[in-house]
Amino acid sequence: MVKRRGDLTEILPVWLRLGQIVHQPSFVAYEGTLDLLKICQKPHP
Repeated sequence: MVKRRGDLTEILPVWLRLGQIVHQPSFVAYEGTLDLLKICQKPHP
């Protein structure tokens, strides 16, 4: 639809509404590479 008409105004309201509806977790899960970065940021004795 966007490729054909070249107009994002048709699809953006849908994405904005979905962003409001979707549940946002109250915690942050550190996994994978992010977990390694958190370990590296800790001060070493």
